[in-house]
Amino acid sequence: MPRSALRRFFRHGLFPQMMVFEAVARLGSVTRAAEELHLAQPTVSTQLKKLAQTLDATLFEQQGRGLVLTRAGRELQEVCAELFGVLERAEQRLAAVRNPAPEVLRIAVVPAGRPSAARLLAGTAPRSPDRRSRFGPAGPGHRRAGRLSAPLQAGSRYPRGRCTAPSA
Repeated sequence: MPRSALRRFFRHGLFPQMMVFEAVARLGSVTRAAEELHLAQPTVSTQLKKLAQTLDATLFEQQGRGLVLTRAGRELQEVCAELFGVLERAEQRLAAVRNPAPEVLRIAVVPAGRPSAARLLAGTAPRSPDRRSRFGPAGPGHRRAGRLSAPLQAGSRYPRGRCTAPSA
């Protein structure tokens, strides 16, 4: 399809209109769609009319108090499902890039060695700013472990944050 033919899809905020259409098609009611989308009923009706005008197609037929999809409406409903699926997959793929999981470094240290371990870890902070560290028990005899709950700060005697003991 030539790009000039795609212009109709960039008019009047087509994506919100398609979201409204999908809700009405799924629920079969303008009122229920308006409630779900937290919009006023006239707004939903207006969005449906604008979408139908933009696409130059009748999307619904009135049947009693409900709405029934026309052939064009069923086709558009399938397109909406595909489009929303593509956008959901894009969101999932981008979420991993936007917010990578921070590294967690767990170290077994006897309580007396925590200050030394903290100084050593603070020296690695500039190379790994997203790293979180947790001090754990040094052996089976130690029942309590301190936790470092904040990122390390290079050059500090102790890391930022508090070392606390977890509840038993």
